[in-house]
Amino acid sequence: AWLTRQRNELTKFQNDPTTSSMTLKRVQKIKQLGIHLTATKKATAAHQLHWEQKIKDLKHYKSRHGHLIIPASEPSLGTWVHSIRRRYSPYLKDPKTASTQIQQRINLLSDMGFVWNVYEAQWFQNLDTLRPYIQPNGRLSSSAAPQTIKLRKWWQAQKREYVLYKQGNKTTLTQARIKALDGMIPTVKMDTVKQF
Repeated sequence: AWLTRQRNELTKFQNDPTTSSMTLKRVQKIKQLGIHLTATKKATAAHQLHWEQKIKDLKHYKSRHGHLIIPASEPSLGTWVHSIRRRYSPYLKDPKTASTQIQQRINLLSDMGFVWNVYEAQWFQNLDTLRPYIQPNGRLSSSAAPQTIKLRKWWQAQKREYVLYKQGNKTTLTQARIKALDGMIPTVKMDTVKQF
Protein backbone atom coordinates (compact mmCIF):
# COMPACT_ATOMS: atom_id res chain seq x y z
CA ALA A 1 0.00 0.00 0.00
CA TRP A 2 2.79 2.46 0.89
CA LEU A 3 4.68 1.70 -2.33
CA THR A 4 1.51 2.19 -4.39
CA ARG A 5 0.90 5.58 -2.74
CA GLN A 6 4.48 6.59 -3.49
CA ARG A 7 4.06 5.58 -7.16
CA ASN A 8 0.87 7.62 -7.38
CA GLU A 9 2.55 10.62 -5.78
CA LEU A 10 5.52 10.26 -8.12
CA THR A 11 3.15 10.26 -11.09
CA LYS A 12 1.53 13.45 -9.84
CA PHE A 13 4.94 14.98 -9.10
CA GLN A 14 6.28 14.23 -12.57
CA ASN A 15 3.21 15.61 -14.31
CA ASP A 16 2.26 18.51 -12.09
CA PRO A 17 4.25 18.93 -8.86
CA THR A 18 1.58 21.25 -7.50
CA THR A 19 -0.80 18.32 -7.04
CA SER A 20 1.62 16.04 -5.20
CA SER A 21 3.03 15.72 -1.72
CA MET A 22 6.15 14.19 -3.30
CA THR A 23 9.29 16.30 -3.29
CA LEU A 24 12.63 16.00 -5.04
CA LYS A 25 14.24 15.06 -1.71
CA ARG A 26 11.73 12.23 -1.20
CA VAL A 27 12.36 10.88 -4.70
CA GLN A 28 16.10 10.90 -4.01
CA LYS A 29 15.68 9.15 -0.64
CA ILE A 30 13.46 6.46 -2.17
CA LYS A 31 16.06 5.90 -4.89
CA GLN A 32 18.77 5.66 -2.21
CA LEU A 33 16.75 2.84 -0.62
CA GLY A 34 17.04 0.97 -3.91
CA ILE A 35 13.33 1.24 -4.71
CA HIS A 36 12.54 1.96 -8.35
CA LEU A 37 9.29 3.85 -8.77
CA THR A 38 7.56 4.22 -12.11
CA ALA A 39 4.61 6.46 -12.82
CA THR A 40 1.27 4.95 -13.85
CA LYS A 41 -0.06 5.79 -17.34
CA LYS A 42 -3.63 6.43 -16.17
CA ALA A 43 -2.61 9.00 -13.60
CA THR A 44 -0.13 10.57 -16.03
CA ALA A 45 -2.87 11.21 -18.60
CA ALA A 46 -5.20 12.74 -15.99
CA HIS A 47 -2.52 15.09 -14.73
CA GLN A 48 -1.57 16.09 -18.25
CA LEU A 49 -5.20 17.07 -18.93
CA HIS A 50 -5.26 19.08 -15.69
CA TRP A 51 -2.04 20.87 -16.68
CA GLU A 52 -3.37 21.67 -20.17
CA GLN A 53 -6.59 23.08 -18.72
CA LYS A 54 -4.68 25.35 -16.34
CA ILE A 55 -2.51 26.61 -19.23
CA LYS A 56 -5.71 27.44 -21.15
CA ASP A 57 -7.02 29.24 -18.05
CA LEU A 58 -3.77 31.24 -17.81
CA LYS A 59 -3.95 32.25 -21.47
CA HIS A 60 -7.57 33.32 -21.04
CA TYR A 61 -6.69 35.36 -17.94
CA LYS A 62 -3.82 37.05 -19.78
CA SER A 63 -6.04 37.91 -22.75
CA ARG A 64 -8.54 39.57 -20.37
CA HIS A 65 -6.05 41.35 -18.07
CA GLY A 66 -2.87 41.73 -20.12
CA HIS A 67 -0.62 40.12 -17.49
CA LEU A 68 -0.15 36.98 -15.43
CA ILE A 69 -0.01 38.46 -11.94
CA ILE A 70 -2.90 36.35 -10.66
CA PRO A 71 -4.45 37.65 -7.43
CA ALA A 72 -5.60 35.37 -4.63
CA SER A 73 -9.14 36.56 -5.40
CA GLU A 74 -9.08 34.24 -8.43
CA PRO A 75 -9.75 31.16 -6.28
CA SER A 76 -8.89 28.22 -8.51
CA LEU A 77 -6.28 29.81 -10.73
CA GLY A 78 -4.73 31.90 -7.93
CA THR A 79 -4.23 28.82 -5.78
CA TRP A 80 -2.76 26.86 -8.68
CA VAL A 81 -0.35 29.68 -9.62
CA HIS A 82 0.79 30.01 -6.01
CA SER A 83 1.49 26.28 -5.82
CA ILE A 84 3.34 26.36 -9.18
CA ARG A 85 5.64 29.10 -7.83
CA ARG A 86 6.24 27.20 -4.61
CA ARG A 87 6.86 23.83 -6.26
CA TYR A 88 8.95 25.02 -9.19
CA SER A 89 11.11 27.59 -7.40
CA PRO A 90 13.82 25.03 -6.45
CA TYR A 91 14.18 24.19 -10.14
CA LEU A 92 14.51 27.86 -11.06
CA LYS A 93 17.42 28.14 -8.62
CA ASP A 94 19.02 24.88 -9.75
CA PRO A 95 17.74 23.93 -13.24
CA LYS A 96 19.93 20.83 -13.52
CA THR A 97 17.73 19.09 -10.92
CA ALA A 98 14.60 19.47 -13.08
CA SER A 99 13.34 16.68 -15.27
CA THR A 100 12.94 17.42 -18.97
CA GLN A 101 9.18 17.73 -18.53
CA ILE A 102 9.45 20.15 -15.62
CA GLN A 103 12.00 22.25 -17.51
CA GLN A 104 9.67 22.34 -20.54
CA ARG A 105 6.83 23.51 -18.32
CA ILE A 106 8.97 26.19 -16.72
CA ASN A 107 10.00 27.38 -20.20
CA LEU A 108 6.38 27.37 -21.40
CA LEU A 109 5.23 29.42 -18.41
CA SER A 110 8.17 31.82 -18.72
CA ASP A 111 7.49 32.31 -22.44
CA MET A 112 3.86 33.15 -21.60
CA GLY A 113 5.04 35.89 -19.24
CA PHE A 114 4.42 33.96 -16.03
CA VAL A 115 5.48 36.00 -13.01
CA TRP A 116 7.74 33.86 -10.85
CA ASN A 117 8.39 36.60 -8.27
CA VAL A 118 5.36 38.78 -7.60
CA TYR A 119 7.23 41.14 -5.28
CA GLU A 120 9.90 41.84 -7.86
CA ALA A 121 7.27 42.40 -10.55
CA GLN A 122 5.38 44.84 -8.30
CA TRP A 123 8.59 46.71 -7.51
CA PHE A 124 9.32 47.26 -11.21
CA GLN A 125 5.69 48.18 -11.85
CA ASN A 126 5.96 50.88 -9.16
CA LEU A 127 9.17 52.19 -10.70
CA ASP A 128 7.63 52.28 -14.19
CA THR A 129 4.66 54.24 -12.83
CA LEU A 130 6.95 56.82 -11.24
CA ARG A 131 9.65 56.98 -13.93
CA PRO A 132 8.07 59.88 -15.89
CA TYR A 133 7.98 61.99 -12.72
CA ILE A 134 11.51 61.38 -11.43
CA GLN A 135 13.66 64.47 -11.82
CA PRO A 136 17.45 64.39 -12.32
CA ASN A 137 17.94 65.22 -8.63
CA GLY A 138 15.97 62.11 -7.61
CA ARG A 139 12.91 64.01 -6.45
CA LEU A 140 9.44 63.44 -7.79
CA SER A 141 7.98 66.16 -9.97
CA SER A 142 5.13 68.15 -8.48
CA SER A 143 3.14 67.26 -11.60
CA ALA A 144 3.03 63.61 -10.53
CA ALA A 145 -0.39 62.12 -11.19
CA PRO A 146 -2.70 61.62 -8.19
CA GLN A 147 -2.27 57.83 -8.32
CA THR A 148 1.46 58.27 -7.74
CA ILE A 149 0.99 60.09 -4.43
CA LYS A 150 0.77 56.80 -2.52
CA LEU A 151 4.03 55.73 -4.14
CA ARG A 152 5.97 58.69 -2.76
CA LYS A 153 6.80 56.86 0.48
CA TRP A 154 7.80 53.82 -1.54
CA TRP A 155 10.14 56.03 -3.62
CA GLN A 156 11.64 57.54 -0.46
CA ALA A 157 12.40 54.03 0.82
CA GLN A 158 14.07 53.06 -2.48
CA LYS A 159 16.28 56.14 -2.37
CA ARG A 160 17.31 55.37 1.21
CA GLU A 161 18.17 51.79 0.26
CA TYR A 162 20.10 52.95 -2.80
CA VAL A 163 22.16 55.40 -0.74
CA LEU A 164 22.90 52.62 1.76
CA TYR A 165 24.11 50.47 -1.13
CA LYS A 166 26.31 53.27 -2.50
CA GLN A 167 27.82 53.77 0.94
CA GLY A 168 28.69 50.07 1.09
CA ASN A 169 26.08 49.21 3.70
CA LYS A 170 23.66 46.30 3.73
CA THR A 171 20.55 46.88 1.63
CA THR A 172 17.36 45.09 0.62
CA LEU A 173 17.86 45.99 -3.04
CA THR A 174 18.54 43.16 -5.47
CA GLN A 175 21.14 43.58 -8.23
CA ALA A 176 18.33 44.02 -10.78
CA ARG A 177 16.83 46.83 -8.69
CA ILE A 178 20.21 48.51 -8.22
CA LYS A 179 20.79 48.41 -11.96
CA ALA A 180 17.35 49.95 -12.57
CA LEU A 181 18.07 52.76 -10.08
CA ASP A 182 21.59 53.53 -11.32
CA GLY A 183 21.62 57.05 -12.72
CA MET A 184 18.19 57.91 -11.30
CA ILE A 185 19.34 58.80 -7.80
CA PRO A 186 22.32 61.03 -7.18
CA THR A 187 24.72 59.77 -4.54
CA VAL A 188 24.25 61.96 -1.50
CA LYS A 189 24.91 61.83 2.21
CA MET A 190 22.43 59.80 4.22
CA ASP A 191 21.16 62.76 6.23
CA THR A 192 20.07 64.56 3.05
CA VAL A 193 17.89 61.70 1.79
CA LYS A 194 14.91 62.99 3.76
CA GLN A 195 15.05 66.19 1.74
CA PHE A 196 14.45 64.39 -1.59
